[in-house]
Amino acid sequence: AGSARVGTDYNVVSVLGSQGSGSSTLLNDIFGTSFSIGGSQCEQTTKAGIQTSWCSDARVLLLDGRGWTGSPNTGVEQKITQFVTVTSDIVLLNLKQDEITRHASQYRQMMETVCRTALERYDEEDTHRKTTMLLCVIRDWDGSMDIESAIARLTKGLLSIWTAAAENAGNPAASFSDFFRLGMITLPHKNYVTDGYHEQVSILRERFKVVAEDSLVSAQTRADVPICDLMGHLSSVWKTIRGVVNVSSERRTIAEKVCPVFVDSALDLATRSIKGKVDVNLPGEEFNGVSEATREEILAHFDRLAKPYESIVVLAHRTKVMGAVDAALSERYLEHVAGLRGIALNEFSQRLVLLQKTTYPMPPLSSQVLFPKIDDLKEDCLGVFKTMSEAARFNLDWSYQKEEALFVAGMDALIEPVKERQAAIDLSLERSLAIFSPIGAKPLADMSKLLTDSAGLGRMMVAALFSRS
Repeated sequence: AGSARVGTDYNVVSVLGSQGSGSSTLLNDIFGTSFSIGGSQCEQTTKAGIQTSWCSDARVLLLDGRGWTGSPNTGVEQKITQFVTVTSDIVLLNLKQDEITRHASQYRQMMETVCRTALERYDEEDTHRKTTMLLCVIRDWDGSMDIESAIARLTKGLLSIWTAAAENAGNPAASFSDFFRLGMITLPHKNYVTDGYHEQVSILRERFKVVAEDSLVSAQTRADVPICDLMGHLSSVWKTIRGVVNVSSERRTIAEKVCPVFVDSALDLATRSIKGKVDVNLPGEEFNGVSEATREEILAHFDRLAKPYESIVVLAHRTKVMGAVDAALSERYLEHVAGLRGIALNEFSQRLVLLQKTTYPMPPLSSQVLFPKIDDLKEDCLGVFKTMSEAARFNLDWSYQKEEALFVAGMDALIEPVKERQAAIDLSLERSLAIFSPIGAKPLADMSKLLTDSAGLGRMMVAALFSRS
């Protein structure tokens, strides 16, 4: 339901034709609507000359414009034609058979406005620009004219009007096929050939509902704006229809209004998901995977909301979401690394204690022997810390250098008491050498024996050391 509300899988279908040609009746017959018929009633119902109706079966919004009269005062009629050309995906040109041959003046004026408006509809670089289906519905067809001849005459007339409009717009190289898809269908007289008329109308109705080879809707095209913004878009276009109406600009305006809402929605999801899913106590590779999956979930949420909107605007706001999500995940990562630092320091402390137990109360080691062993231990533990930190880091821009420096400082703090103790041992070794060398004893071995086997001799040695100092 949500995707249907914001999606662009719908079409705006309008009808243009001369006044009294049965345009409203045509829409009612095809889509089952109930547009008012007759000039006075229509004018009373819709002052602007536009009636609208939603057809849920075909996901079509219908626009019924007031018919052209061809009178000199055609300002409102031109505005209606501009409006439906700008906003419609499919325009039904409701023509009588004789209008093909005699080129009624109001038909030509109407098509000149259609062509001129189409040339102004999009920016040249707009990647979402799309062609409009012009479906010529030839009414009261009696077969007196060859169908191929009718198509040729109709196409020739349209191309002639297009060429003049393109030259006047300063764009003579513009191709009709880059702006329009042209189709034609004939309908017999509704009153004289009733069954044939309704049979053809039924076929036409199905072509609006199903995306197929002969359908009027295309799977490759999408509406200009999401359906939830459609009525606001139509209102804005109507208000600004005087002069040039640029759909590309209008679409950007709509996107700028709604994208901040999508950003807030994505960031709200980020707050909940990162807190609930990205556990700082997870193992490194699992933390990495959960962080990346959470990031993709948040961006997919934003993309799903913003997909129907102008891509340039969406990309700018998506970048904001990415920046905020990466910053939040980076903070979570640093919390994870801080936990790793605690684990690694605990491991280092235990191994440092073990290293000392393997050297005491054996003959004491000199600093030249002990400290290289400690340095090797530091390098080993630092390597383990880096490996764990790298395993958890899926964003190469994330840095754990600060935590690495804290880890090294932590190891140095644990080593400091060992250094102080070793300084005392070095002093004892030095003094024992001075005491025992004259009697030919091996100072390290004898010192070890004095320290470990005989408390009395130990006290004597200490007394001797202090007496020499």
